[in-house]
Amino acid sequence: MAQLKYHEIWEAFEARLRELFLHCNGKQIAIWGYGHSGRFLEHVFRQRGKQVELRIDADGKVRDVERPAILSHLEPESHVVLLTFPPTEDVIDRLERHGFRRGTSYFPVIEFFYGKEEIRGLNYHDWIEYMVPSMDLWKPEMDVNASIKEFVEFSRGAEYSLVEVLDNFCFTQEDRIFDYGCGKGSALVLFERAGIAWGGIEYDSRMYNTCIRNLEALGLPTDSVHHGNAAEFSEIDSYNYFYMYNPFVGETFRAVIRQLEASWQRKPRVMTLIYSNPFCHASVVAHGIFQWTKTIPADFYIPDVHVYQTKAE
Repeated sequence: MAQLKYHEIWEAFEARLRELFLHCNGKQIAIWGYGHSGRFLEHVFRQRGKQVELRIDADGKVRDVERPAILSHLEPESHVVLLTFPPTEDVIDRLERHGFRRGTSYFPVIEFFYGKEEIRGLNYHDWIEYMVPSMDLWKPEMDVNASIKEFVEFSRGAEYSLVEVLDNFCFTQEDRIFDYGCGKGSALVLFERAGIAWGGIEYDSRMYNTCIRNLEALGLPTDSVHHGNAAEFSEIDSYNYFYMYNPFVGETFRAVIRQLEASWQRKPRVMTLIYSNPFCHASVVAHGIFQWTKTIPADFYIPDVHVYQTKAE
């Protein structure tokens, strides 16, 4: 089988999404199952200017989410229910007793996107792994970096939240973004999708090697991804955006900020730091070179992304 080109992966995703939108035309949308897949589904609706009216969760544990009893108040003629979990017989029976019919007024979206045999979440990274089975973007690596206290444990993050963060920026052909602690490349593939040139560095050799294999599987370049200690890496003068998903703390973090400040001294420019889960905020602003300019709400461990910028000179 010929290797899929990167853009073909997203064209296939958009085609499935458009088909789902067509089924929802003119109807009120209810998402049943508001875990990661449900929040992702609302993200893609919201990103494309489409409204979701109801979020239903069987446990009622998510704020502003109604219990499934709300189904008794919905009309199959005016509503479409999107199930973001494999439906049980009880769920199907409950829907069909209220007049909902599979393929017209309710859809199991995992099956809709992947097929009946696929058991995976609905999100950007799972879609890429489904389309390119050799990929490994987020398999847990609990012992990675365990020997280095200041390096934070590998974490998948929430990829749709990163996309929403990137939506806050207008990137040009001159812009380049650098990912500190790029792991397996999960953010890099979304930078590519956002249309910005990118690079990154990863300390752990296993994750670095996985990142290189992932990029090669997608036909993306690997020469801008480095293996090493970010605290000692200074080849960043060609970048003006920098991204961190809480990769490290302590002296390692402070050393990276010093590297960024030294880069600004060598080459004065507007540098933008996008910092998710900003545990080390005080270290970023300590010397006055970076100013905290914006906070973007996001579905990360800490639901704030801080944006910092330097002056041009």
